[in-house]
Amino acid sequence: MKKQRRFFLCLLCLTVFSMAVLAGCGNKGKQGSPPLPSQTPAETQAPVETPAPVETAAPEPMAITAGSREELKNAMVGAIEGLCPRLTAEIAGSWLEQPEMDVRNLYYEIAAARPELKYAYDLEIGSEAGSLVCTFHYMPYKTGDFPEGFAGQEAGSIPELIALAEENQVKIGIENCPMLFDAGQWPGGQNLATTPKIWREMFSRIPSEYFGLNYDPSHFVWQQMDYIKPIYEFKDKIFHVHFKDIKLFPDKLNDYGVMAYPLSY
Repeated sequence: MKKQRRFFLCLLCLTVFSMAVLAGCGNKGKQGSPPLPSQTPAETQAPVETPAPVETAAPEPMAITAGSREELKNAMVGAIEGLCPRLTAEIAGSWLEQPEMDVRNLYYEIAAARPELKYAYDLEIGSEAGSLVCTFHYMPYKTGDFPEGFAGQEAGSIPELIALAEENQVKIGIENCPMLFDAGQWPGGQNLATTPKIWREMFSRIPSEYFGLNYDPSHFVWQQMDYIKPIYEFKDKIFHVHFKDIKLFPDKLNDYGVMAYPLSY
């Protein structure tokens, strides 16, 4: 009987000792572990502040007095650089004989000499109270004047651009103007899409019903080309038409020849 009690007592001690050892091992593994960070409730976190959009004042119209062609040209450059919508110029003297043509040629000279300013894509020329008025139109990427909800899509080449046009069902017509703005660009100009031969190649490489022409017959007149025949061949590709007056002076042409700068004749 004494032996049985002694046996159970030893067994109880061994059990207690084993439990103590196991408990110590478990705590040993937890020693040195950093305490878990307390979770901050979402409602106590400081809200992220979104900066308010910076409102910039719209460019103001310009008003100048121009005593020479160069003064007006410099003012036009300054207006374009500043995204000025309207330039009013009081012309001092009689040097501006044909305002519409002379000012537009200045605009073309600026575009040729400063290609980075071509975001001024159009110019309206008028008069008001005896002064010349130039109204500039700018690309939205410079002014930020995009339609509401417009996200924009990039195109790295003409084929990519036409693919986007197809996707959005927008027709793109290239004018047959050589984009020849001064004698330094003669004879090549800045536009390839100038002749029926090039058009055939162009539409063969990029066959799309959304790729066509803005047809201006006046450019064929001064190049002494048939401006009627292409209308029949490319009738399905003419999306838009420009009409303007143009006149050749045979006596000047006979004097200068066709290899001269076109404004010479």
